[in-house]
Amino acid sequence: MINIGILGANGRMGKTLLEAVIADEGAILRAATVRSGNDLEGQPIPSQDICYETDLKTAFQHCDVMIDFTLPEATQSFLKAAISFKTPLVIGTTGLNTPEHHLMEELAHVVPVVYSTNMSLGITLLNALVENAARTLGEEFDIEILEMHHRHKKDLPSGTSLTLGEYAARGREVDIKNVQCSRHQHGARKPGEIGFAALRGGGVFGDHDVILASDEEVITLSHRALTRSVFAKGALKAAKWIVTQPPGLYSMKDVLKL
Repeated sequence: MINIGILGANGRMGKTLLEAVIADEGAILRAATVRSGNDLEGQPIPSQDICYETDLKTAFQHCDVMIDFTLPEATQSFLKAAISFKTPLVIGTTGLNTPEHHLMEELAHVVPVVYSTNMSLGITLLNALVENAARTLGEEFDIEILEMHHRHKKDLPSGTSLTLGEYAARGREVDIKNVQCSRHQHGARKPGEIGFAALRGGGVFGDHDVILASDEEVITLSHRALTRSVFAKGALKAAKWIVTQPPGLYSMKDVLKL
């Protein structure tokens, strides 16, 4: 049995992760953290022998692995705690900046870390398909990435879209930084560009289309998340996998052995 802790357990993804861990017969929920002053602080978790807590030291020391789907500023503090207590982390937070990535690399020297902008098994496979398609079709095909998320999504484009773009660029053996273009800012495209467009509205969990278009044909590779549980299930799979791995920075591609 693996002892798992959920960081930011009061959030939308935190609640979904709690449900997934509690329902899994191979996992034990050992910790569920919330911010100090949150209404859930100190409250018992139904069907469990623990309460929501704010003490990171206690949480980290009681768990084999922690799962984080929060916000960049919170993830930074969790990374520092993980470094102090040498606790493996599964990170699904998007919109991370350079300081968080540096801390992640520091932690990965000590314990295993899984980081992915999208923990869905389907998106992980889509990344590989996009890389292969971009490599096979070449610059004769224009690449556009379109995504839609719920109205509360803050980062734009989404981390998943950016990752899809990185895999497309990798397939063409170019740096995404040199070919990335926002369709909110530009019109006619330049040769070799990878375009990004984003929509926000309703309660959409995550729709992503990678469009490869030539003058003669259009290929669309798509993924639609119908429930948040797909991300939780992927994160749980990563958490079970990571505890058997040596220190290092891994992705869901490693978890699925793609």
